Amino acid sequence: MSLCESCSAIRIQLLPDVVDSRKADDPPPSGILHSTTTQLLRRSETCPLCAIIRASFNRVGAFHRRATDVTRYLRDTPPSPVLLRAGRGDGQKTPNGGANIDSIEVLVDYVKDRMRGRFHLWADCGHPAISSGDIVERPLLCDGSSLKPSDLARKWLDTCTTEHAACRLDFRGLDVEAATSGSSALLKTHLIHIFNLDRQDGSNDPNSRLLRSRLIRPDSNFQAKYATLSHCWGPPEQRPRSTTQANLAQRLNEIPWGELPQTFRDAILLCADIGIRYLWIDSLCIVQDSATDVQTQMAVMGEIYAEACLNIAASSAHDSSQGLFGVRGPLVTADMPYHHPTLDGDTSETNTPVSAYIEPELDANLNSAPLSSRGWVLQESFLSRRVLHFTKDGLLWTCQNTDRPSLRHRTSEFGGSRTVLFQNEWQNLVVRYSRCALSYNSDKLHAIRGLETLFSERDGKPYSRGLCLASDASVADLLWFGEERLVRDVEGVESWSWASTTGPISFKSAVFDESTTPNATCREEADGRLCIDGHAKEVGDMRGPLSCQAFCYEDLQDMDFSGRIHDDYRAGSIQVAPTFLLLAEGGARVGWGVFDEHERPMERVWCLALLHQRVWEGFGNSKEQWFVWCLLLQECDEDGNDWKRVGWAIVLEPGWIGVSDPAKPNFRHLILL
Repeated sequence: MSLCESCSAIRIQLLPDVVDSRKADDPPPSGILHSTTTQLLRRSETCPLCAIIRASFNRVGAFHRRATDVTRYLRDTPPSPVLLRAGRGDGQKTPNGGANIDSIEVLVDYVKDRMRGRFHLWADCGHPAISSGDIVERPLLCDGSSLKPSDLARKWLDTCTTEHAACRLDFRGLDVEAATSGSSALLKTHLIHIFNLDRQDGSNDPNSRLLRSRLIRPDSNFQAKYATLSHCWGPPEQRPRSTTQANLAQRLNEIPWGELPQTFRDAILLCADIGIRYLWIDSLCIVQDSATDVQTQMAVMGEIYAEACLNIAASSAHDSSQGLFGVRGPLVTADMPYHHPTLDGDTSETNTPVSAYIEPELDANLNSAPLSSRGWVLQESFLSRRVLHFTKDGLLWTCQNTDRPSLRHRTSEFGGSRTVLFQNEWQNLVVRYSRCALSYNSDKLHAIRGLETLFSERDGKPYSRGLCLASDASVADLLWFGEERLVRDVEGVESWSWASTTGPISFKSAVFDESTTPNATCREEADGRLCIDGHAKEVGDMRGPLSCQAFCYEDLQDMDFSGRIHDDYRAGSIQVAPTFLLLAEGGARVGWGVFDEHERPMERVWCLALLHQRVWEGFGNSKEQWFVWCLLLQECDEDGNDWKRVGWAIVLEPGWIGVSDPAKPNFRHLILL
């Protein structure tokens, strides 16, 4: 399709780079493309550049919120001109007078700053716009003649290994690149050795190489750098041929190239291109039908990823057959006119178009990529010091080159660098992990065992069953809850651990304050039982489920579907889990609770007090100034020794459970299974 009349007349060298604050009666500024947004909408149906401009609007309104329906905003906005302005590489023109344009910003309603968008420009290195300095040169991977993925990967890796001191350190703060002996973790695994890297015919095409690979068992003298691969296994019919006891001997000699899926081949080619001779892939380096090998390597998997010089992430591939490069989608571009003097110095101009494109939102796309939903990948991405992400929209690099452990350095093939938030606290990791998928529920704790091990080493605290069981944190960690209905379907995991359930969870510690004080102590036994000393009392009766929750004693008395709380919740402004009113033996209301599986059990239920906290600000005039965080328990035997968790509760009448009574009438020793 050809450009519309307005787009054909664009002179990028003449675009303004500053739009001053203006009043409504000021004359319109230069750089107006369309007189109204309606005109832009209409022409975007046939003009490819108008379509790019229309798609570039990613923020709307004075506070620049994320746009969800750009077409509606463009259609409904008051008549306003569409304005283009130049985004210059360093804010200024080049010394020789070049426009030095990196991107084009789009504005709608320059008085009220109603909408904004941005698209970028690109031209190959021989284009007049580059030689004149009018456009900032930026090689793109989509242009195969200027840059290859391995070129960019090698550049990033070389820069990181030589200039980033923080990236030499693993999660524990150890300089793993200064090690003088082989890693103890590698002594327990295999590595893929990539050999015979010579070109067959002098060609630069990596596919022309006769590459071979085999499994090796590193010894104590092994010090070579190696990479790891993170990938989705996919459905059973798409899973790669794993290493087994039957084919291990063959693979120690050579791994047949024909048995490798495309993702594994691409990873081997990439490693060869950037000078890495060893690679670790879970399905090849773990003997999958050997329970001993699986258990041994699960225990050191965290160290394997932490000590690797690079993690290669097949982020957008749903299975290992799709490869690193095959998932890449085309970059949508449109020609944008570039007028420049003729080479013979004539005053006339020729039009040699440059390419306009919208830079993908790689960070957001990475978070929604198939690999990000895989449970095993949490510890792989968390512990890896450097990650090279292959996504459908582009190549991303993430490393530790920041001065804060809660941040990561990130850059992409489109240029520029930034810091991104990095969750490095245990509870935040667990919350994220609970939203990931696992092929087998039995892997629930195995997939984060490496994290538990390294967190324990770093913090000097025990981490077990997905919780920190140090004396100063264990009681608080027990107060996890489901963001939605949980299913307790993970066998072999104790009920007090969130890992016994499937579903997204969070922790109540997010609302704790300086007044929050423990009322119980606990310790874990070797067999996984949790011994708790605290106040426990049987609930007399329950009413529910209700659709509201009380925040103070007075609200508790109002939970009868006729008071203000129910009216507030009736509007649907706040969604809560099915809540049950907890009654004392005489029928007095003492608190409310939520069951993990959202169903009231048939057996008797007890409240176990864990912590008490001052009533939140705004309820300071309440009769009861404190409330108690509790677990809901059920007996597992008639002797009352063994118990299991079934939910959590808030007791708004602390005197009922007796946490403040010096006589401790309800103090008990319980064992949670």
